Amino acid sequence: DSRDDPKSIDRARRKKRDMKQMEENSNIHILMAESDEAAYKLAKRLLEKKGYKVNVVSDSGDCFKALESKAYSVLLINENLTGKDAISIGAWIRQKEISENRQVRMRILVMVRNILSINYHAYEETDVDGFLPMPLEGSKLIPSIEKASSQYLESVRLAEISLKAV
Repeated sequence: DSRDDPKSIDRARRKKRDMKQMEENSNIHILMAESDEAAYKLAKRLLEKKGYKVNVVSDSGDCFKALESKAYSVLLINENLTGKDAISIGAWIRQKEISENRQVRMRILVMVRNILSINYHAYEETDVDGFLPMPLEGSKLIPSIEKASSQYLESVRLAEISLKAV
């Protein structure tokens, strides 16, 4: 029987694990702030294949509107977004989280042109969760999003526990 074949069993286990991961990923809402159409189309397609919900904006004005209208788990933002840069938007997000007394903070990943010359000091106020080199590659994008997503989900779980304890 082919179902007893070790390769078939392994494939079935992998498929079940992948389906479970996609279901978990569907709870993660990502806002991608990127003006390069080729870059955001590729990244969006890669992330949606993994089950993530992705919205794309191309400038800071639309980024602020999106952030005001919906709760996102992760912000994936170009360091030099048209209008305001990632530092300004990140600082605004962190101030908003503090003023609204949010228990769970959005994860912020900044896409940078030159990863070796990042001014980390400038990003201190934004409490950025990571940096991704551009052009984006799936081999770096997916693990970074997975890490940010798992951190976000863990903070949601901990917030729920602390609310039940009250």
